[in-house]
Amino acid sequence: MKEGKIMLNPFQKIKQLERKIEIYECEKVTILKYVKQLEKENEEQQSIIHAKNKQIKELKKVRDRLKRQVEDSQAEIESWQAYIVADSEKIRRNINEH
Repeated sequence: MKEGKIMLNPFQKIKQLERKIEIYECEKVTILKYVKQLEKENEEQQSIIHAKNKQIKELKKVRDRLKRQVEDSQAEIESWQAYIVADSEKIRRNINEH
């Protein structure tokens, strides 16, 4: 046996071990509560991530729609510019002919 260690009789040793078991059980409960809390937080975070991903998807749809609208508007502007140029040339020819 190690020096300085008091010899316990079997009943004292059993009591000592029972106290250790109680402490371990309390620690186990505390750890399980902490694990449950972490799982809950994780679930909440996953829910937030899911919602943000959904938002991102919707925003990308809006962005793509706006991009198409800009392209359509630019094409319409170019069409009107071509019309104005053609109409201006027509007016110039009419003026020059008279």
